[in-house]
Amino acid sequence: MLRITMQAQAFANLRFAYSPLLELTTSYRILRSNWASALYWRWVEEAGQAIDDLDLPYMTALICAPSQGVKCTGYIPDFITPTPLYPVTDIEDEFERMLNMPEDLIRDGIQTLIVHIGESELLCDFLAYPREGIQKLIVEMREYWQRTLAHHWGRMTTVLENDILHHSRTLTLHGLESLFPDVDPTLSFIDNAILLDNDHKKESSANALQKHHDFSLESDSFRLAPVIFGDNMVFHQLVEPWEPMLLYTPRGAGLWNYETPEPSEALELTLGAGKARVLLALIDPLSTGELAYKLSLTAGAVSQQLGKLHQAGLVESHRSGKNVFYRLTMRGNQLVELFS
Repeated sequence: MLRITMQAQAFANLRFAYSPLLELTTSYRILRSNWASALYWRWVEEAGQAIDDLDLPYMTALICAPSQGVKCTGYIPDFITPTPLYPVTDIEDEFERMLNMPEDLIRDGIQTLIVHIGESELLCDFLAYPREGIQKLIVEMREYWQRTLAHHWGRMTTVLENDILHHSRTLTLHGLESLFPDVDPTLSFIDNAILLDNDHKKESSANALQKHHDFSLESDSFRLAPVIFGDNMVFHQLVEPWEPMLLYTPRGAGLWNYETPEPSEALELTLGAGKARVLLALIDPLSTGELAYKLSLTAGAVSQQLGKLHQAGLVESHRSGKNVFYRLTMRGNQLVELFS
């Protein structure tokens, strides 16, 4: 059990943020480890082929360093996963931040990694020449990003933004006690402390801290960072000088690589591209939020299209508990079959 206590001001200043650099780092671990679950299998196959001819020694050494028969260690140097202070959309901004990282922070991260996995020629060279090491690492990261994630980033951002919107509403309406278990079932907020019960999951520390530990932090702010490649785990980065953060897997993480239904040209000409895509997606009943995830649209845009389809008698809604689902009417099914 991990227990995190902070000043009341830190919880008042709780913010959500996401980062392409965090996605890059965690995705590479997924790709190079045994962690690849059903959430990522399609991407793993695609990305593996995309970098088949690419040698990435610096990324492998710092992100997926093997140790004692384990394919990837639990530690990643913190300068590769700096706490995002706001939602970051441009990977080049993150590379610039790494290039400007103080050399002592880089050396601290490399020395900690050496403690975990032992010395190597590459790590010793990185320790001696941290600025050159960062530059070589970024060259690899940039090529990896362009081949494996850049073309997916728009859809990934939609999932991250929708997740933040959902949890922000939970925080506003129900407070911290409801927010944390909504973010992940291993989290809770009791007696002004965050509790992480990671006993029943894989080791989930971003910086190799013990499972049972109490942290009393002096920071006056705190970040929650959704990470699509979080593999349904909660990671934490709590060591100064970084602002403390918890990384978690967002709602709909498995839908970012969803293959958007492609309507026929005739159906698009009849209904318009937006309504045609929504109609095809409703082969199975879905809520507005699920449609937004699958189609990489905002909930507002989906609601607008649903309203028009409902007026045309092509879709209908039904309530199940607190949830409202949409499905095709008989007329809607007939229209889909007509243009299939």
